Amino acid sequence: MNGKKFNLTVDIEPDRPPLPEEVQRPFTYKGIEEGLPILFDLLDSYHFRATFFTLGETAELFPSLVSEIDRRGHEVACHTYYHRDCSKVPEQELAEDVKQATEVLQSQTGHPVVGFRFPYFRLNGSLLPRLKELGFLYDISLLEFANGCQSYERTARSAGIHLFSNTRYLDPERHMHVRFGGWMLRQKRPDEIQAIARALLQERAAVSFYIHPWEFITLPFQVNAEDHFDPKLVKENFKIVLDECLRQGMEVVTLREVLGRK
Repeated sequence: MNGKKFNLTVDIEPDRPPLPEEVQRPFTYKGIEEGLPILFDLLDSYHFRATFFTLGETAELFPSLVSEIDRRGHEVACHTYYHRDCSKVPEQELAEDVKQATEVLQSQTGHPVVGFRFPYFRLNGSLLPRLKELGFLYDISLLEFANGCQSYERTARSAGIHLFSNTRYLDPERHMHVRFGGWMLRQKRPDEIQAIARALLQERAAVSFYIHPWEFITLPFQVNAEDHFDPKLVKENFKIVLDECLRQGMEVVTLREVLGRK
């Protein structure tokens, strides 16, 4: 190993939750039922550990889910209780939501939950002091190169919450910074994924990557262009990223381990 770290993060939630501005539809969970076993097997085959940001609501719908994540040696972290735009949720209501989710997750693992991520990466800084009170150590809701987050960063420092950023890269086709994760696995050719992963892992001392179990299955709905992708391509591209981690000697660890917690 060369001291460089790769943090693989997984959001445990319904199948592609609609954005708040989209037409809402009932949640489905084919990704949890069929996609998650595929992801578990892939991680097992590489002996890689990941951090699973889990909704409290999903954990209660699938009672054995959290204990299985924990049993396999991964980190269980919090993704709130309900999947919604938390930037618009009042402070006290949001604090109660996260407290409820934390209690569900900790009851199912038997040990503290210390990591947090907002749904949709939409921030609400009022929660940060509450996270500290609940025993959280870190948050990974910030997007790399994002503007206008100085207040959130100051509040986190004051609350004693460590901030990790979600890695982004400059996409030459879209001429914008794009998250290093599931979207590109669905949209890019394998040769493009190889080039992106190789360059990022060479450049950075620490890289975070995100993915969802629903990206490994054909979605049970086809609402818009985001829902049309080939899960076989996603799996092939994901393996390219994992192979590149091995090739470059990256240490694939949970975020809790980055902070020195086992």
